[in-house]
Amino acid sequence: MTVRTASDSALRVRGVREGDILLPVLLATADGKLHEFPPSRLDLAPSAAGLSPRTGPSWTDRVLGLLAQHGPFTLAWLEALLRAADQRTSRISIADPALEADNENHELERS
Repeated sequence: MTVRTASDSALRVRGVREGDILLPVLLATADGKLHEFPPSRLDLAPSAAGLSPRTGPSWTDRVLGLLAQHGPFTLAWLEALLRAADQRTSRISIADPALEADNENHELERS
């Protein structure tokens, strides 16, 4: 494991560094089957300013494009729709065996 200091030249976005490894994640499907999302190395190239031959426009350019195309009020309305759909979906309880096993250890159902 390489330890990097704050003085290294790695690109950072909110404390996340270019090349950091995301650990594998178990994801449950609606039918209860578990699938492992493999570990992956973070690429922060899209956060850089300007056009990248690999990832296309930067995040800033993409957001400014959306703002120019749709305007601030339409973007706010679309964000509200997305958040409402996310909250509605979150209310649907799908049993996740990995989470259920964790609850037994911590007795979360009693808190």
